[in-house]
Amino acid sequence: MDRARNIIHSYPPQGITGRGIGIAVLDTGISPLEDFTYPQNRIVAFKDFVNEIATPYDDNGHGTHVKC
Repeated sequence: MDRARNIIHSYPPQGITGRGIGIAVLDTGISPLEDFTYPQNRIVAFKDFVNEIATPYDDNGHGTHVKC
């Protein structure tokens, strides 16, 4: 990876961490696993457009695989 960065002169900006940035993921679902809920719940919204279930779930596992 460093070789490619050197060739195209692509270096990440210094001092940028991403802290405080929110991300929206539109996918098949998300299971409220410990990765997302501990030490605090990072799932701030959930919308089921198919079954209209109100609480987060993932009935096929793909959406939970797309972790942020």
